[in-house]
Amino acid sequence: MWALRKNDGVNCVVTGGRLPFPKWENPDLVQVDAKVGQFTKKIEFEITSFEVKLRVEPYAVWQAANYKRFSSYVYVAFAKTEEDVRSQDGGRVFDIAVDLGVGVLVLENSGVNSPSFREIHAPRRNTPLDAEINSLLGGYSSIEQIHNVIQSSEKELEGFILPLTATISFNLENPK
Repeated sequence: MWALRKNDGVNCVVTGGRLPFPKWENPDLVQVDAKVGQFTKKIEFEITSFEVKLRVEPYAVWQAANYKRFSSYVYVAFAKTEEDVRSQDGGRVFDIAVDLGVGVLVLENSGVNSPSFREIHAPRRNTPLDAEINSLLGGYSSIEQIHNVIQSSEKELEGFILPLTATISFNLENPK
């Protein structure tokens, strides 16, 4: 998939249906990147969420836009051509994505063994609240790839005393 190839699949996890969250809070694919600020020594997460749809419909964009609560970037990926996406409902669906700052991916090659997607609209950067990021990552912490990202970031922080407002805690008691 496009997201996996774009960043060599680093920290990218297929998550659809794997969380106890309601449908509109459960992206199909999530990429989580974490780094420790050089001077602040705070873990900074960048979360990119993807919603994948077979049909070009407004609700797909609204569902993806809901992920902006906890994501830095949000995409909706349609298994349709660029022409189909741009022309659906007189361009209304594409326009909604642009207005909401949701990135749009379209199917470029529908080969059975290697379908590929292409970005036709880049998402606007979003700055989610730490509480929303904590909630999402708390739900994902049992997924091994996400757990590993969180743990490696926490290891970078060992030995530093953080102000209370910069402390991020996760429920990592029983990672799988």
